[in-house]
Amino acid sequence: MALKKCRQCGKELSPEAEKCPDCDARVNTRILWHIGIVVVLGIILLIRVAGRLDSEKPTPVSPPPPPTAAQLEAMKWAEESARKVEEQYLKTKPGKLWQQHKDWDRQFCEAIVKGKVMGGMNPEQVRAAWGRPDRITRTEVPGHTKEEWVYSYTRLYFDNGLVTSWEDAE
Repeated sequence: MALKKCRQCGKELSPEAEKCPDCDARVNTRILWHIGIVVVLGIILLIRVAGRLDSEKPTPVSPPPPPTAAQLEAMKWAEESARKVEEQYLKTKPGKLWQQHKDWDRQFCEAIVKGKVMGGMNPEQVRAAWGRPDRITRTEVPGHTKEEWVYSYTRLYFDNGLVTSWEDAE
């Protein structure tokens, strides 16, 4: 069995000795080795966690550069064009109808002026397009209303106040 030397005094010791009998210094370094490994691993783990925390922080966003003169001119031109288109629309029959009923979809106003009915229209919109029906049949169950509106050659079906379908009457 090979002897080992004390690190403090240099005396030869048994390989199983934990302390030097002369200077009382620790000789068995396995425990120190294990403690060192745990400390190093702990430091590595802390560095990795700190790195992840830094990467999770939002990167500051710099404000966009101010628009160039050409961009400002293009935006001004687009706004002016949109204003002119809107003015032209408001002079049309659908535009005038939409001005009276701004809660209505513009597509519905287009259809109403053309005398057409679309799915999703409410009774007021259907009356604006086709007038009063010849007959209305209503079915009600708690929380739900179905209606059938009969015009001379067409039947419209409403579900909770909106057109869901229609068919030509025979």
